[in-house]
Amino acid sequence: MVRPRDGDGPLVAVIGGAGTVGSAFAFHWLASAPAGDLVLVDVDADAVQAQLMDLQHLRGLGARPGVRIGSTEALAEADVVVVAASLSAPAGPDRAAMVTRNAGLLAGLLPNLRLVRPDALVVVATNPVDAITTLVVDSGSLRAEQVLGLSLNDTLRFRAALAQHFGVEIGRVEGWNLGQHGGAQVPVYSAVSVDGRPRSVAPADRPPIDSYLADWFRSYQELRPGRSTGWASAAGIGRMIDTWWNRRPAPLPCSRVLGGEYGLKGVALGVPVDLSGDRPAVVELRLTGAEEAGLLRAGEAVGRAVRALRDAVARERGDA
Repeated sequence: MVRPRDGDGPLVAVIGGAGTVGSAFAFHWLASAPAGDLVLVDVDADAVQAQLMDLQHLRGLGARPGVRIGSTEALAEADVVVVAASLSAPAGPDRAAMVTRNAGLLAGLLPNLRLVRPDALVVVATNPVDAITTLVVDSGSLRAEQVLGLSLNDTLRFRAALAQHFGVEIGRVEGWNLGQHGGAQVPVYSAVSVDGRPRSVAPADRPPIDSYLADWFRSYQELRPGRSTGWASAAGIGRMIDTWWNRRPAPLPCSRVLGGEYGLKGVALGVPVDLSGDRPAVVELRLTGAEEAGLLRAGEAVGRAVRALRDAVARERGDA
């Protein structure tokens, strides 16, 4: 994939720029990126115009990237396309209910993604992220290595729970939560470290951590925030783009269609991905037998979600 000249930043097109995650990312990118431009694409013309009016004032506070509204034609220009569109916020902790919720949106979106350049990066931030990432690649116009779903939040929550367990700040902890976003997750206890040193978590100490991971989204929804989560997602998208654009060597958890890695093929799962090379590459951790089995179950769960989503999209198109 093409990389920038020194000092250049990417042109980023955000599909769903007026939504919770899209607008949060737009603010984060304008407030933090040193260069580049942002194009907001959204079917809600009034909402995206309101976002633009607000975001433009960030230039007065030193924001360097430019921002404008564009159509789907901007996808042909963009270095990065962020898919953050969603027809409705999640109704509860069961992410599987989202399989058909955004089918109509996806049916209209897939043809537009054929405009994306072969050297561009596509970041999927619409749920169910693993199924959508898989279906985007299955549509045939994009390669698996250029379509990455946002699954960083799962790992951040695991690290937060580990930090609480060890009594340290989250930034000192490394750990990976692989598998299906919001579903069949695999916290990799065999590869936990604090300050770069391996640390073990006894099986008897794991239930509170597992409960934190299983209950986090439900607990969030029970507070009735009136919105989906957006801030960590926005920063996570920004980290993915910055890591890819600037060839930073530290791998990130991303949902990526696997091609035999971890014994799985044809489904997207959250796994470590090295974004520093010409093509984002899956990093294979050494897993225990139980962790490998958990990842296989996650692959089966995503496969079922993909089939349901594919059927729903076909119905929306009138193909069924």
